[in-house]
Amino acid sequence: MQVSTIDYRKTVSSIVIGLLLISACAYALNMRFSGVLGNPDPTISFGPPESNVTVGQQFTINVNIDYAEKLYGFEIWFSFDSAKLTATAVEYMNYFNTTTREWYSEINNTGGYVAYARSCQGSVPGKTGGSPPPLFRVNFTCIGIGVSPLHIYKSILSDDQARPITHNRSDGTVNCALPSFDDVIFKSNFDMGNLINVTYQEGDATGYRYYTAELN
Repeated sequence: MQVSTIDYRKTVSSIVIGLLLISACAYALNMRFSGVLGNPDPTISFGPPESNVTVGQQFTINVNIDYAEKLYGFEIWFSFDSAKLTATAVEYMNYFNTTTREWYSEINNTGGYVAYARSCQGSVPGKTGGSPPPLFRVNFTCIGIGVSPLHIYKSILSDDQARPITHNRSDGTVNCALPSFDDVIFKSNFDMGNLINVTYQEGDATGYRYYTAELN
């Protein structure tokens, strides 16, 4: 009678090798799809994502980041419609809460874009977290009627080892309309320029005084 024998050492070795291969594949998949499995790629966005303003109104747009790990520096370029908006200032909002360096800050109201870059300085780990505060903010004045897209067309994020951080971009919109008559007369944060002419009338025979407003 022939008796079969099993080499348990070979069986155990095969099982161990199989488990190692499975673990290696799982690790590789986790690294490749970490953004899907629980560490989503950060998103650069505008706050608010949509603004409703009127001609002459001064307002602020924040440039936010929702979450990033060890963010050490950023460079962001975005465009706007220069026939609808004029950018007046770029302000850093102390996002990193440490010593930083501004590499450049540019407003171009002819080409219709804003560019801003800043990084930490020295041996710091970079910031893990997100807005608030925003990375920076831009002050605008509405000068025309219509819709101005806010489009991020170039952006670079890097960690404390100068490695790029994969990220997403989310654009915004500014809706520009004519102000109401009350806005023109009674609010102080409007600069109508040459778009609307407001005239004070001395009044009629009853002594009633009034204003008229018309498009130039």
